[in-house]
Amino acid sequence: MDRFITTVLRDVPGCPNVVIKEEVLSAAIEFCERSGIYTAKLTESVLKGAESIDITVPVNTGLVGIDNIVVDGIAAYEIYHDGTTIFFDGKAISDYTMDVHVSLKPLRGSTSIPDILYNDWYQAIAAGAKAKLMIMPVKPWSNPQLVMVHSDVFDGGVNSAIKQAFRGNWPIKKRIDRRMGI
Repeated sequence: MDRFITTVLRDVPGCPNVVIKEEVLSAAIEFCERSGIYTAKLTESVLKGAESIDITVPVNTGLVGIDNIVVDGIAAYEIYHDGTTIFFDGKAISDYTMDVHVSLKPLRGSTSIPDILYNDWYQAIAAGAKAKLMIMPVKPWSNPQLVMVHSDVFDGGVNSAIKQAFRGNWPIKKRIDRRMGI
């Protein structure tokens, strides 16, 4: 998050670096929660007889949601889950692996954010942090007149990321409806 300090500090002079880092992280978390742009493919093993599995997300990340599950190149149509636990309609009839495509976010207390957020969404996240800092009352860097400008840049970035994430989350092969046995 140090990479954001210079850009953010230009518009909020006098703001301590630690506060800037906190708001950059907060903006990055909100960006991920709203857009679903930070994704990963997790390969999970399912053992015969299992009725559910618990997925493990990468270190320093939290689960925003499960986008889709792919078994043998075919996307499962329905996904029953509660947080990181995926439930099956019945018991697994054999051992197999599945690809679980998830949306993630950095955790509070993280000291860095993923490169994709910095490389692809730097300006939007910086704008989100600036808006959060400028709206703070009675601070030397407060600037309520510019909050909407930076909020609009942040929201525009979120909307662009939503579109990109939507295009990127479609499975390659045709979805199937397991209930219909297709």
